[in-house]
Amino acid sequence: EALGIRITNFGPPITSKKFQLSFDEALSQNNSLMIKNTALRTMMKAKYSVEPLGHFGLAFKDYTHFTSPIRRYPDLIVHRLLKYNLANENIPITELHRLESIASISSDTELRAMYAEREYHRIKKLRFLRSNLGEIFNGIITDVSYKGLRISLSDVDIEGFISIYSLPEDQWNYDKRYMTIRGIRSRSTYKPGDKLNVRIVQIDPLLHQMDFDIVD
Repeated sequence: EALGIRITNFGPPITSKKFQLSFDEALSQNNSLMIKNTALRTMMKAKYSVEPLGHFGLAFKDYTHFTSPIRRYPDLIVHRLLKYNLANENIPITELHRLESIASISSDTELRAMYAEREYHRIKKLRFLRSNLGEIFNGIITDVSYKGLRISLSDVDIEGFISIYSLPEDQWNYDKRYMTIRGIRSRSTYKPGDKLNVRIVQIDPLLHQMDFDIVD
């Protein structure tokens, strides 16, 4: 709604097909990287389980995967279970009892690895951009809060922040429902999807922060 997108087919129960139809409907109205990233963030992260939970994104009721050659411990576990099955052998009780713990630990460690990778890439990008302090970039608003605007640079694929106190002089009101900041005197508005020219004013790789101000 904040982006002016209207979805007609979405509602409980949530199914893969309904999600895909709604996603296609959204992209037909706003085919931006921000919409695609937002859709990805709303979906639950994959996790390993001893129960047949299926795969929401692929709409499979029964699903598992493994890679070859082996890259991860979960792949090795699947290989072992397949080996027992192909040989028509019963899986040892001790192995069965360990599977739930293995699935849980593997899910947690994979999630930590994913966050660590993202953090590493962000630090490298921030270090790279330190030589561009004061330069102007094209950006798009990806999120709005009472604190200010989160901006994604179009050319570098990294986000930074504009504090509400760095916006042009005005009295700014935050509308949580429509994710909009509106100026009372100027009647200017900032909302997700708006494109802005921004200047890099501060970068702190240790705190993983980058601050912008708006260029008229």
